[in-house]
Amino acid sequence: MQVVNAETGDGSSDDCDRNGRGCNGCDRGCNGCGNGCNGNGFGFALIEQDADVDNDGDADADTGGNNATGNRSDNEADNDQDADAGDSDGNSIVTNDGQTSNNSDGTATIETGDAHAVGVDANTNIGQLASVDLGGDGFVISDQDADVDNDGDADADTGDNDATGNRSDNDADNDQDADAEDGDGDTVVSNNAETCNCSDGTATIETGDAHAVGVDANTNIGQLASADIEGDGFVISEQDVDVDNDGDAEADTGDNDATGNRSDNDADNDQDADAEDGDGDTVVTNSATTSNDSDGTATIDTGDAQAVGVEANTNIGQLASADIEGDGFVITEQDADVDNDGSADAESGDNDAVGNESDNDADTTTRKPTPKTATATRSSATTPTPATTPMAPPASRPTAHAPSACTPTPTSARSPTATSRVTASSSPSRTPTSKTMVTLRPTPATTTRSATTRTTTLTTTRTPTPKTATATRS
Repeated sequence: MQVVNAETGDGSSDDCDRNGRGCNGCDRGCNGCGNGCNGNGFGFALIEQDADVDNDGDADADTGGNNATGNRSDNEADNDQDADAGDSDGNSIVTNDGQTSNNSDGTATIETGDAHAVGVDANTNIGQLASVDLGGDGFVISDQDADVDNDGDADADTGDNDATGNRSDNDADNDQDADAEDGDGDTVVSNNAETCNCSDGTATIETGDAHAVGVDANTNIGQLASADIEGDGFVISEQDVDVDNDGDAEADTGDNDATGNRSDNDADNDQDADAEDGDGDTVVTNSATTSNDSDGTATIDTGDAQAVGVEANTNIGQLASADIEGDGFVITEQDADVDNDGSADAESGDNDAVGNESDNDADTTTRKPTPKTATATRSSATTPTPATTPMAPPASRPTAHAPSACTPTPTSARSPTATSRVTASSSPSRTPTSKTMVTLRPTPATTTRSATTRTTTLTTTRTPTPKTATATRS
């Protein structure tokens, strides 16, 4: 608050009613004398009032920019089997039965708190008062000026998060070699294998709300200039108010990347069954299930994003009052200028949710001799059933292992859950507005799932071979 009060008398050196040189007949009498009792004094007032308020603020609130990975393991399962029944004279059964698998799963969760940023939060009150009372002739010149500048920049961010449930590298290898050559009896040579990578992942991102305000200002300005001249004179009064609000706000809950499963899976099966140069009936079987079972789920749920460039409430009052009893003039100039410049960006989009982005490779290689009596070959995506051909009954006959989708076995890897939670808030100084506002509602959750890749090969061959029984299992 600025206040100026000025007052002058009528210019007489004595009270005309009481001194010895009274109003009637005095040397400097009341009527027509230079500074008599009738108020022929002279005075003036020069008044200048100036108020300047500058608020400059920059605020950043960030709970985003998080990275979570549930599983980033490197898993390898190897199975190597070799069964040999040499040069036997009796009936022979040579069997390899193996299960090789990786069971890999991961969960990544990111949950952020709200972010609130205000560049300038201002409450400004200015009062200017100039009052002049001249008892005789005179003049008054007053200049009142008020200037308020608010410049704010606010950024609120809960987005830019990256969550990957499973980023593992899985390799399952099976190598089987069954050999029963040069035998004189009936022979069964069998390789049974299940080779599988079971890979799953879940990624979830849930962001809080983001609220950014560049300038939040409440400005009240009052200017009053009053002049009272009892004689002749003039009044010049100038009142000026300038309010500038410049705000820039950005609120972002988007730009999130969630991938449920980004694993690299490789399942290889290599089988070699050999029963050549035998004299009896021969059954040669390769039975394999080679598969990658890969699944994933990704979900992104964003909060509200609200950005306000300038939010201002401005009140200005200007009053100029002049009272001249004699001759004179009055010049008054009043000027009020309010500028609100706001820029607001609110974003909750630009999200990427992928359920399964895995790279799967399943290879099966089987080798068999050229048969002498009977050959049967079968490929199936389900449980293989061995072919039958009339032959001299062997000592015993193996049963093919029923393949499953992906039963976890010798080698498995599972990761823990990664969780990130952050909360931030920032708020500096205060001032005025008009409104510039953008509001975006949350982006709905996105969920994606993948399928399963399976490859199954069954090969059966008959040819004469050895006699002595040998069995190997792992």
